[in-house]
Amino acid sequence: MGRKFRSDASYGDLRSFYLEQLLKEGWELNKERDLIEWGQKLGGKELEFRKGEYDITIEYAPKEANYGWDCGIDVTWRKTLAGGSLLVNSVGPSSHHGQ
Repeated sequence: MGRKFRSDASYGDLRSFYLEQLLKEGWELNKERDLIEWGQKLGGKELEFRKGEYDITIEYAPKEANYGWDCGIDVTWRKTLAGGSLLVNSVGPSSHHGQ
């Protein structure tokens, strides 16, 4: 399930909150990166957590990006099928673009 929402929290506060909550539930921080929009770094960030076959991606969009949302959360399920094929099912914010 994915969601986008508005928040007055800074990226540092959001990062601290999700790190604390997800790590204590057994999730691992898989990657953290800057988001680039049209060749510019506007301050957007992405955190990706992994636990088994599941990923949670947290996206932070600064006010300057003007997307109408500040934070997006996306849950992805990855399943390796017989023969080594990878099935991915994702519902939530697509990339780091507006609604």
